[in-house]
Amino acid sequence: MVRVLGYCTYRGTNFAGWQIQPHQDSVEEYIERALSQVLNQPIYITGSGRTDSGVHALSQPFHFDLEKKVDLKKMVYALNCLLPEDIRINKMKYVDSSFHARINAKAKEYVYYLQLSSKDPFVYDKVYLCPYHLNVKAMAKAIKLFIGKHNFSCFTSKTEDFVGFMREIYSANIKFDKERQLVIFTFKGNGFMRYMVRYMVGTLIEIGRGKIDSTFIPTHLDQPQRAIISFKAPPQGLYLKKVYY
Repeated sequence: MVRVLGYCTYRGTNFAGWQIQPHQDSVEEYIERALSQVLNQPIYITGSGRTDSGVHALSQPFHFDLEKKVDLKKMVYALNCLLPEDIRINKMKYVDSSFHARINAKAKEYVYYLQLSSKDPFVYDKVYLCPYHLNVKAMAKAIKLFIGKHNFSCFTSKTEDFVGFMREIYSANIKFDKERQLVIFTFKGNGFMRYMVRYMVGTLIEIGRGKIDSTFIPTHLDQPQRAIISFKAPPQGLYLKKVYY
């Protein structure tokens, strides 16, 4: 048996997320179906993690096993001919049989795009078109409060966590493209739980609107009693940018 590591890009608008779900289209299902067709045998893949419905990926790693080596360049070409236009395989390579796309991940990086503008029919499903005036400087200062190792139980809807909802954010920053009126949030950490990035961005949006102040963040981190916050940014602005091994 040989193990293959693949990287794919997808636009999540038309999918119920990465993971296979009954009676709904998923990215994982389409890739498995295409692989099985190309190789003429059932193939099952393991991704580096899940993305939610409507969330995109610039580079989502996954692995799978083959009985023997094949020409991976030809397989990438064949897969991209079969897959829908909103999923693309970027590359594949052989890795050690002990490699695991999820377990071996050391860090992940997410980016969130928010555009300060009215509705735009060309980008409405690729960025969050925010209808509010935002104080971007206040948001850029507040985002730094997420950096470090914290209990993020109030910033995820995950029901249980084997490490007590502890995650470490290595870096977090905001850039503002004034010409395009685009606010770009970037988070890099050792792991992210369900809706975690969207809750953090949602909180920052409320700070930018002046609805809450930045003290909201430290008062909802590392809390012994869980109280999930109500601010969650929409999915269409969120992208899995990179997984580090």
